[in-house]
Amino acid sequence: MALGTVCDVVPLVGENRVLTKFGLTILHKSPRKGVRALAEASGVKLEDVGPSDLGFRFGPRLNAAGRLEHASKALELLTTTRTDRAKELASMLGELNRERQEDTIRVFAEAMVQASHYPDDEILVLSDPNWSHGIVGLVASRVSEATHKPTLVLQELGGMTKGSARSIGSFSIIDAVASCAELLERYGGHAFAAGMTLKTNHIDRLRGQLNAYAAAHRNNLGGDKELLVSAVLDAGLLRTEMLELLQAFEPFGNANTQPIFAATLTLVHLRPVGSDLKHLQMRFLTNGRELGAIAFSASGRWPWLEIGQQVEVACRLSKNVWQGVERLQLEVQDIRPVQ
Repeated sequence: MALGTVCDVVPLVGENRVLTKFGLTILHKSPRKGVRALAEASGVKLEDVGPSDLGFRFGPRLNAAGRLEHASKALELLTTTRTDRAKELASMLGELNRERQEDTIRVFAEAMVQASHYPDDEILVLSDPNWSHGIVGLVASRVSEATHKPTLVLQELGGMTKGSARSIGSFSIIDAVASCAELLERYGGHAFAAGMTLKTNHIDRLRGQLNAYAAAHRNNLGGDKELLVSAVLDAGLLRTEMLELLQAFEPFGNANTQPIFAATLTLVHLRPVGSDLKHLQMRFLTNGRELGAIAFSASGRWPWLEIGQQVEVACRLSKNVWQGVERLQLEVQDIRPVQ
């Protein structure tokens, strides 16, 4: 229940939150060989698994089977009673997930090139016969985030085409898709995501009708993204004790998001990290105390940053364990200069 609720991005409120909280407690002690093998392959201790591990480690591996081959491998992993088979399947899913990641990166790059051919379109409709239907939803999500436009990514399959759509802000992509129902063989979804099948020769007409719909509903397309901060804190409150207080509100997820705090700090260290140097490792100083921080996929995002500069930092609080020592870590969401 916990695994499915988190991976399907179900709102973690009410009974869903309760079921997920107790489900995680059971998961931590799970006797299932497949669950233990999946945790080991994901590089986490089963007793420490949280919602983010389910969503970003377990889920992608289980979903990779259905995206690239057949979901039966994921089902077998979760039901096998043999330790050796569980490890074998967990390893296979790990390889499929790496292949899925590589395919997603390649198709995303190709989709962004195609998107550049439609700079004036408010809804992007991108298609190619070489894009796997199993990953078009992932690519649509990335393109919509990069362009801040609702996006459809489609795989052309001869005379028929299948694809997925992702939206932004308050714009309902399913309403937009439904407005083109006469062009579609079938469709379904909700405000933020949709899937559809249509004849390949209808793609251009679909693009035109969707953008006509967007022009008539431009107010819902929104502008720049807003970062909602839960509270502005005195920097002295950024301590490990805060993490313990936040545990009462877990598990975090859809509709029960982990709070973002803002505080004024002084930057004392900054360097790109990661295999492709796309993340930023930082340290901030406050009242003679240094705080470690990480900003994921943020290399080059704040070119004006300088060592010694006082800035307002919006961040989530997380725990970083190094050589058995637990420390508070700031997960930086945004930075702006102190006015």
